[in-house]
Amino acid sequence: MATINGTKDPKVSQKKKAAKKKAVSKKKTPKGKKTKSAQGTTFKNEPGKPEEHTTEWVPACFVDDGYLTANVNVSSGARIGLPDYSDARCGASLTIPCAAVPAEIDKAFDWAKDWVETRVQAMIDEINEGNA
Repeated sequence: MATINGTKDPKVSQKKKAAKKKAVSKKKTPKGKKTKSAQGTTFKNEPGKPEEHTTEWVPACFVDDGYLTANVNVSSGARIGLPDYSDARCGASLTIPCAAVPAEIDKAFDWAKDWVETRVQAMIDEINEGNA
């Protein structure tokens, strides 16, 4: 790279950036289906106990070639009052990719909502059983 008085020549760096941009734009996208993976998280916090965080990989979905992808995020949480006037908290969150088509987004949302609600309800039941 050419330098002028110890500084980089801006014309040279612009040419390299333009050449790099052309090289990137010529790359071909893979054909067929793209596999996407998703990760769900949960947390539970009860008084006097350490906060629990878990991460779970969920089944991959497939997006056909030629479709843009969208990310669907569903989060839910609960605060449970305990007999000693304190409270416990729990929650779950899931972000999953899908094809950016309204029907696919709706299916992904319904699936993610069921996943999150199931985990939150299980934690609520666990907290209530432990404090009955």
